[in-house]
Amino acid sequence: VGLTDGSPATAARDSDLELGDQLQGRIRELLTARRMRQNPDGTTTMRPDPVAPAPPVAVAAVIDSPQVQNFAPLPETGVRETGVRQVVVSRTLLEKLRRALSTQREQIKDMVGDEKLSHVDEDTIDIVGMLFEVMLNDDRLANTVKALLSHLHTPYLKLAVRDRSFLRHPDHPARRLFDKMVEAGLRWVDERDLTRGMYPKLQWVVDAVSHAGEYSAQLFEQYEAELSADIQLLSERQQTREVRTLETEKGKARLEEAREVAGQTAQAFLTAAAAPQRYQDFMTGPWTDYLTLLYLRSNANINTANWQGAQELGRRLRSFIDDLATGARPDDAELKALHDELRQRLGDAIPHYERKVQQLFELFSPDEEIVLTDIPHVAIAPAAASAVSPEEIKLSKGGKSLLKRLPQLPPGSWVSFHGESEDPDQIVKLSWFNPKTERFLFVDQAGAKALVMSLRELANRFDKEGAQVLHATGTSYVESSLRRALQTLENRA
Repeated sequence: VGLTDGSPATAARDSDLELGDQLQGRIRELLTARRMRQNPDGTTTMRPDPVAPAPPVAVAAVIDSPQVQNFAPLPETGVRETGVRQVVVSRTLLEKLRRALSTQREQIKDMVGDEKLSHVDEDTIDIVGMLFEVMLNDDRLANTVKALLSHLHTPYLKLAVRDRSFLRHPDHPARRLFDKMVEAGLRWVDERDLTRGMYPKLQWVVDAVSHAGEYSAQLFEQYEAELSADIQLLSERQQTREVRTLETEKGKARLEEAREVAGQTAQAFLTAAAAPQRYQDFMTGPWTDYLTLLYLRSNANINTANWQGAQELGRRLRSFIDDLATGARPDDAELKALHDELRQRLGDAIPHYERKVQQLFELFSPDEEIVLTDIPHVAIAPAAASAVSPEEIKLSKGGKSLLKRLPQLPPGSWVSFHGESEDPDQIVKLSWFNPKTERFLFVDQAGAKALVMSLRELANRFDKEGAQVLHATGTSYVESSLRRALQTLENRA
């Protein structure tokens, strides 16, 4: 009986081992039941366990033998080529890869032979195979990443038969490394440009593990540490650039909002009768720019004295223009007071606009000929409207239900947008939801602006399964994959 120190950490490890034993034991029971042979007389039998089974080192040698690789070679995918920028791994190619791995496992069993292959080793080979089956069926992972990680099939089979704790111990270094590689593949690989992000590092780890002569805990810990450090560095760089991207986009949004409000406010002085073209140009140009600046400086507060004073000034100017249109020239003193206030306000805000004010007031010169033109209606719209008008997107009942839920999606969530047919998926990070415009800002793995999408468009994409959130499970990928494999076996039982 082993002694423990009674600490919480030791108790947690013991509990993990117990759960690991239970999970592995249940899987082995189901595999045993699946291999039972039905006899003609209605009875069932199972291949007896060899009296003198092949030692793990011998089974590992068969797994690594050229005969296995030659019997079922992996299809050429190009995923391990150094410096490759883009690789297309079709569903058909992925299926060929899956069949090759399955055939290799059966060939390994045949080469060891029924008289030498223990039930434990056969179960181990099948369980590791299930792990890779789950990985290859994971819709969240890009096909390129699946194809690359599949090259760990042979190394992990060898490891599992030689080191029983791999399947038993949830905290095994090789399991942690596989978890970390899947994490990197989910979040930090851009199939449109594999030279970016973590793909080159993943290639390096796959090659290093594949060519390693011996698999020690220190080896896997070293690779995991290097991979974690690179992910951390990439994450920090992404966050730094994302901050700049977000500041820029929020600045654009504030400017867009200010221009929209200023344009609507100026339009209020252009909705009456015809007016001189010079006045119309002034209101849609310098005056709108001035109101935009006021709105920004007041942090979107239209109840300030400056904003209210600007409205009064605009009304006085419009009344003078209306008088001028009827042939009544304003009083010189009032005209000068209005001219001076306009020149001071615009000149202080935008100095070169003093000349614009002077040109406007030339309309009031006695010898100026007044020509009135109709004022066209101008629809004020956001400057950065979506390419697809939200109103044009027809949502199903499910899509409409997402309109309230999607704005609650936490910033920092990673989302995969699925490409058409064999096009690569686009994995992006939600940086900001603008409640005023109802648009989402997504950044790429470098922190640069990647997508701006309206609420209705995003709801439609999720509703039609064109996008999915890449949830962090909080558990080991190997552990959760084995549990999914168990569930599959139970469903088939």
